[in-house]
Amino acid sequence: MCHIMLVSFIHQQLIYDIHIFLSDLLKNEYDEAKLKHFLTTELLCVDTTSLDGKLVEQSKGGCLIRSLTSSPSGEFVMAQIATKFSYAVPISKFGKDVQLWKLGSNDVVEVASLPVDDEVPLA
Repeated sequence: MCHIMLVSFIHQQLIYDIHIFLSDLLKNEYDEAKLKHFLTTELLCVDTTSLDGKLVEQSKGGCLIRSLTSSPSGEFVMAQIATKFSYAVPISKFGKDVQLWKLGSNDVVEVASLPVDDEVPLA
């Protein structure tokens, strides 16, 4: 709530925006459990000729995938996975692990582990 008081001196529209922002935050452990339940996914690799799909081993058991980027060869996938939750910021600012997955194997390369955006020092 300190942020609202601080911003109120800057511009009236920002107060309205922050009220909407705060209403979309996780409020308790129940909200966190619902978020995990509805957003946990497992990734399938589908052969486009036969439509056969098989589970990508790195996603076995489910994870909160924020984004996926395939390599041009289709052999690798860069995955951003939400790992650290916060009650102070929306999901787009949650902590995340960036990993490189080799499809067809269990190989995982940890590229980065980024904290929640409200924990990043400004200087």
